Amino acid sequence: MSYIINAELSIEVINETQAKVLVKYNLEEEALSPQKYKEEISLIGDDPGTKNDKKIFSFPKRTFQSKAGKFKNDSSEPDIIPGNNPRSSKPYVIDKSLLNEDTGSHTNGQAFKDEIKAQIILTVINSSDAIPETITAFTNTVRRAF
Repeated sequence: MSYIINAELSIEVINETQAKVLVKYNLEEEALSPQKYKEEISLIGDDPGTKNDKKIFSFPKRTFQSKAGKFKNDSSEPDIIPGNNPRSSKPYVIDKSLLNEDTGSHTNGQAFKDEIKAQIILTVINSSDAIPETITAFTNTVRRAF
């Protein structure tokens, strides 16, 4: 089994028209041999309580080879100690207007806060399984007016 943990999205506004986005996560893998994965990361405009979430940006797809887990050293540890694979997207500078998924403003003129999260999808691509393992996780949600 493999797990995505500690998924984190950071967004830094650079200027009036640009923002830098970065996604970090760890892949914990219990497989005893390295696995090859296809990585897909997308930014999602999140509208809590509705089904109106929309993909607003996709990072280029990548593939990578993981570090394998290992057998336990003593009886106090799990049967297989997961391999730890810290991952990070390349920081991308994007058009800040893409992040403005809640257009408009309140009656006092203050802009609506946008809710942005990232979705991480990993697919094992060297698996002999008829249906390859797919792991999906979401990051934290960044809330601010863009």
